[in-house]
Amino acid sequence: MEIQKIEQQDPKKLTMEQMFDKAIRENAEQQLKDLDNPFKQGSGNASQKSRDEYRAYLEKQVKIKRNEDFKESMNQLSVKLKSLQNKYKSSSEKPHDYMYDYRLAEIKRKKQAEIKKLKNELQLIDVDVQNKEGLLKEVKHEIIIRDRQLNNTEEINNFLIFTVITLIFILVLGAKQIASEKQIKTDN
Repeated sequence: MEIQKIEQQDPKKLTMEQMFDKAIRENAEQQLKDLDNPFKQGSGNASQKSRDEYRAYLEKQVKIKRNEDFKESMNQLSVKLKSLQNKYKSSSEKPHDYMYDYRLAEIKRKKQAEIKKLKNELQLIDVDVQNKEGLLKEVKHEIIIRDRQLNNTEEINNFLIFTVITLIFILVLGAKQIASEKQIKTDN
């Protein structure tokens, strides 16, 4: 939420904290590489836990930066596509001359090729999003199946425990009955 606010604001109006966060995200990838390089880790003996926490923090910052870059590139692509479509519409509304203008035809061909390329890029991104959504659905379905299997296993285990307890109870009663019959026979 905070990232979207930063993107929408004018860079000149950013607060010091927002500029600091933006600078951290921009440098996080290099710091992550430096963390893997043993010669740049510094002289201090940081614990493995603190390095892991720092690595997780840097990876989070890199992910945020990549998401920002992705959103920015998507916005640029959509703006470019809209401007090209508007230019194409405005150029196609002009009255045509009877003479064929090769320069205009080449410009239109290039515009159409660029529009087609941008549409293909958007379709690829859409397919990627759909694939990720499909994968998410598959994972959710697998989780539901595993949960049902666990519930079925618990019911079977409970039934087996009940059966074993019942059998033990019957055996104990039978043993008492046999013992009482032997006691009666020995008394007689």
